[in-house]
Amino acid sequence: LEAAGTELQAGTVWDDQFEIRIDGGQAFRAGDTVTGTVVVTPKKSLSLNGVRLELHAHRADRGGIKHVTSVAKADVTGKTKLDGGVRQELPFALPVPADALPSFVADNNRLDHRLTLSADRKLRTDLNAAMEVAVASPRSGPA
Repeated sequence: LEAAGTELQAGTVWDDQFEIRIDGGQAFRAGDTVTGTVVVTPKKSLSLNGVRLELHAHRADRGGIKHVTSVAKADVTGKTKLDGGVRQELPFALPVPADALPSFVADNNRLDHRLTLSADRKLRTDLNAAMEVAVASPRSGPA
């Protein structure tokens, strides 16, 4: 069984000008609000309509059955201009629903999670970056 998160969506441009940094590491619990920073160091000036993050669950079952679900979304910024060569940090907060399924690997199936960033450019292909993350079961009892 191959990892569900290993395939890239056709037509997607993965861009190294963007880095996603999550406070506390790449693992968090369902029901938590994930905070962090998108670090952008554009090679040349960019005009963006917006930057957004989306948490996807990638399920793979035996027999080649695959399914991708959007778990959570957050806008990082609206319209913005970024100067070439100038590093910028864009903070974000992404609430993860308490009913989000945890990441797992079993003999016949697996559920991986990917945090995907999309930078929307007018009349051009979006720029994207992604990172694998792990989602754990929600906290039991008071936090």
